[in-house]
Amino acid sequence: MGLPVYYPPDNKQFYEKSNVADLFYTSAGPDDQQTVVTLPDGTQMNAAGRSGTFYDNVAPALSGFTIRKLLNPDMPAGQVLENRSDQNWIELRYAEILLNRAEAAYELYLLGETGADYVTDAYNCIEQIRERAGAALLGSAGALNDIEIIRKERRKELGFENKTWGDLRRWRVQHEEQRNRTYRVLRSFYVMENGKWFFDEHLDERGVVYDFDTNMYYRKIESGDLNKNPKLI
Repeated sequence: MGLPVYYPPDNKQFYEKSNVADLFYTSAGPDDQQTVVTLPDGTQMNAAGRSGTFYDNVAPALSGFTIRKLLNPDMPAGQVLENRSDQNWIELRYAEILLNRAEAAYELYLLGETGADYVTDAYNCIEQIRERAGAALLGSAGALNDIEIIRKERRKELGFENKTWGDLRRWRVQHEEQRNRTYRVLRSFYVMENGKWFFDEHLDERGVVYDFDTNMYYRKIESGDLNKNPKLI
């Protein structure tokens, strides 16, 4: 494509607003409308990719990956616009029920409870999720030897379903993950002439820095509530 060396991993410059922007089909129009591009084989694709890349609005999806889950894959390309889906939102799936059970069972095991085979119970839940997803199985209950395996499984399975924030707080690890943290983004590019994708991984171009202090785990008890019940403290 004749592109210069891509930005180094720690660069935050916008591709779509840079001096190489004219080499790309993007969604960088003032109204953020998708441009449908006809590929050499006659098929069509959104200028911003299969999923759409938006960054000029209050809820951007810089990678284009985050807006596909639970949406309608049969929607015409020209109608794939931000905040335009009428697809029903699924708040609780069976997979989350299995993950809840797996986590609870393993926590009971870590507490020394002996009323049941809690590790095997948790293992069976995780295997059901992995088998349904076509992922590699753990293979045995002995392979489930750390609570972090269950937590990671939860983050993968429930990604982009508004669960992670509450989980990080509940696990009391948010201050570790989000201490002066800028997340990384995987940007996808499609080369029409070669019919191939390539990917560039670097820092979130918005430059958002997340910082979470331990005192943010707690909320103030409002004076009105204290007046109703002084025994709250």
